[in-house]
Amino acid sequence: MENIRRNLMKYIPPPSELSYACMAEDRLLFAVTFYSVFRTIFSQVCSQFLPRCHSIQAMGT
Repeated sequence: MENIRRNLMKYIPPPSELSYACMAEDRLLFAVTFYSVFRTIFSQVCSQFLPRCHSIQAMGT
């Protein structure tokens, strides 16, 4: 049993490192969400005010 525990501890980071990993993941999710929302809003604004811009943007994606 002690052997199993020792082996598991090799793969489980200490709490301080785990905390940094969670913060990095949260920041990444925030960045992806922000980019997605910004792109959606930009696309809607572009299509309403600049129809030609929207068709050019659609060709580029």
